[in-house]
Amino acid sequence: MTASSHFLDSLINKPVRITVVDEQNLPPLPPLTLREVSSLGVVAEDSKTTHFFPWNEIVEISPRASTPAPVPDQDLVEAALEVDSEV
Repeated sequence: MTASSHFLDSLINKPVRITVVDEQNLPPLPPLTLREVSSLGVVAEDSKTTHFFPWNEIVEISPRASTPAPVPDQDLVEAALEVDSEV
């Protein structure tokens, strides 16, 4: 991977999964948003902090599906009652 990748450029400001070399010995990475790609590596951030990953530690960068907004419990209860009343 290089800093001039059209694929990586298309992922800027989008959710990504970054797989690193020694992932088995590390806690799982949180959901990340890709912010910058350079000749040194990539910068991504989670909800709390910014992370730098040098190229020699990266195995894969892939798009991560956006998580849908959670459905409030009350809406789930109302939907279940509506289905139940139709039966």
